[in-house]
Amino acid sequence: MEENKNTTNAHNPRDYKIRWSVCIIPILFFAIVLLAGILIPDAFNTVIDKGVMLVMKDMGWAVSLCTLFLVVFCLAIVFVPVGKVRLGGPKAKPELSTFEYFALSLCAGMATGFILWPTAEMIEYTARPPVAFGAEPMSYESIIDALEYEWLHWAWTPYALYTAFGVVVAYAIYNLGKSYRSCSALYPLMGERMGNGTKTVVDIICLFAILGGVSGSMGYGLMQLGSGIEYLFHIKTGLPVWIAIAVVITIIYTATSVSGLKKGIAWLSEKNTYLFFFFLAFVILFGPKSYMFNLTSEALGQFIRDYLPMLTVQDVSTTTDLWPQWWNNIWWLDWIAFAPMTGLFIATLSKGRTLKEVVVVNMILPSIFAMVWFGMFGGFAANVQFVMGEDLVGVLAANDHSYMQLFTMSYLPLDVIMKPLLLITQVISFVTLANSMTSTVSMMTIEPGKDYKSEEAPMKIKVFWGVLMASVAILFIWSGGLDGAKSVKAITGFPVFILETAAAVGFIIFFAKGKAPEKLRKIDYTYENMEPETGALKEYIMPIKPRRKKEKQTQEKTVS
Repeated sequence: MEENKNTTNAHNPRDYKIRWSVCIIPILFFAIVLLAGILIPDAFNTVIDKGVMLVMKDMGWAVSLCTLFLVVFCLAIVFVPVGKVRLGGPKAKPELSTFEYFALSLCAGMATGFILWPTAEMIEYTARPPVAFGAEPMSYESIIDALEYEWLHWAWTPYALYTAFGVVVAYAIYNLGKSYRSCSALYPLMGERMGNGTKTVVDIICLFAILGGVSGSMGYGLMQLGSGIEYLFHIKTGLPVWIAIAVVITIIYTATSVSGLKKGIAWLSEKNTYLFFFFLAFVILFGPKSYMFNLTSEALGQFIRDYLPMLTVQDVSTTTDLWPQWWNNIWWLDWIAFAPMTGLFIATLSKGRTLKEVVVVNMILPSIFAMVWFGMFGGFAANVQFVMGEDLVGVLAANDHSYMQLFTMSYLPLDVIMKPLLLITQVISFVTLANSMTSTVSMMTIEPGKDYKSEEAPMKIKVFWGVLMASVAILFIWSGGLDGAKSVKAITGFPVFILETAAAVGFIIFFAKGKAPEKLRKIDYTYENMEPETGALKEYIMPIKPRRKKEKQTQEKTVS
């Protein structure tokens, strides 16, 4: 009988149940938002605009300071003793190689953005720089500032927002025996005071933010691929093309999901990372090396000097230039909307790693890669505009951001080969992103039973969420409401800022007050007084009974 129990099919409906309260409320609320944007666009836009201005302008100070705190939080883990804590206990071993771990983090985090934005942001920021820093449009100073802002938006800051959540929730899951949910990140702060109602509310907020973030990102991804197909094959982009792309992406990610996140997607991410390194080597080999490296070197020195002012600028001296709000704050709210999902994804990959390793692989290494990538491709775009004399500003004005990277490849050799290869890389990046999104959301919305043996949700749950999010993305594009999706994402991201900041503060207090089971002054960490939840990883909870006995004997000796 026991043998039959152990061999129960992991995807049998009896082994898990769907968390309807967490699923239904965000889906219904998001459906209302979507319908309002289609049926009453004027009233909808008025409400959304007020909400966006509230979180981006009136609360911009809180957004920037919370972002700064989370960056410092992640960097501090590298240098303090807490960084030595191993997820899953001192004997836990990593399930992925370091390169696979890095590749999954890089590709699932923002790989599609690496293809879309290096050229687009460089040209956008040089043509329309922020007033607060005084650079004239199309000046050399605006080029330096543009590269600095690309690094600000795509290197250390966003990865810190992802990693901070990942560190706390992974520790709660693997070392405190908590369940695979966003709400587990608050356990170090709230402890057993966090009841089921609080957990459900936290997960609903996080899932709603995720749905807003995913729909916007998938929408941009579909538009990006549609523009690439139109540019290369002269097939006019539109609703039929977007639907076809979404169907193909769904089929590919479903096929790769069969072998599991740590096999199929790890393999795909590894190959995708090789392609990124190939494109980086290609632009360095055939691009204007001296210009790109000199520009990157000069911008690096100024970036170190300007990082804090750039991160915290709100420019209250003017009410007409909302550059910091529409480029800085909107990005931080965008990234934070993904933090619960990406943090849980990081946790899935991080068993057996120390907290220091988690920060190094998920924040520091991708940030270094991002700085080199944007330095080379952004520098190349600046060279095309200012040295070759091509009008990329005019090209951007006549098209959209998703068009720019493929267009600038025309100024490199072998562009007939490189452009289709870049489009293939976009597809792989999109598949990796979609798979990581759906895998994480699917696990958030089920309640595994004690006999549920898989670390991943059933395939039908993954397919449901994948199809739902792709459908919402298509509806937003079709209704012309992708900007609305971006605004909704910003509004829903703000509560997540509060939750993640509270989780990080709770994590600090948890260790500062000595509540953590790990005794950081000892070589062998101990795990005492811990009661794991049902279905948690009990094999990593190791009470040390002899120690209690020894303490009792010492007390008796003292009394006698």
